Amino acid sequence: MVLSDQILNMIAQAACFALIERKSDGRLIMERAQVQKLLEVLEDTEEPKYVMAYVARQRGRKEIGNKTASALVNLLNTVSTKEEAKEALGLFKWFYEAGRDVPNIAQSLSRKCESISFIDLINTILSRSIRM
Repeated sequence: MVLSDQILNMIAQAACFALIERKSDGRLIMERAQVQKLLEVLEDTEEPKYVMAYVARQRGRKEIGNKTASALVNLLNTVSTKEEAKEALGLFKWFYEAGRDVPNIAQSLSRKCESISFIDLINTILSRSIRM
C-alpha cells in the first residue's frame, strides 16, 4: 500500500510535535509505550476512530501533548482503512524512535512542525544524528 503525500506529510507533522512537546522537566510528554499502544489499540479494535478516542483519553491524562494529539486525530480521520492507519502509525513510530534521542532535535524542529514535510523530517533527523 502506498500512502498519499498528504498522509505522509501528516505523519511527519504528528511525529514532529511528538518530538518537541516536553514536560516541565524537559522530558518528552509522549513516551515510547504510548506510541506502541496506538498500534495495539488499532489491532485490538480494528477501527481507526477508536484510536482517535484513545488519543483524546491519553491527552486528557497528559500522556500525549495537545498538538501531537490534534495532529494524530487529524491523521486518523484522514485515513480510510485499518491498513492505512496501521501503516501511518507504524511510520509515526519510526519517526518518533529515530528522533527521540537526537540531541537538540526539539530546537531544530520547534518552528517547523505545522508545515514540515515527510522528506524534511527525514532530512532533519538525519542531519542532527550525524552531528552526534
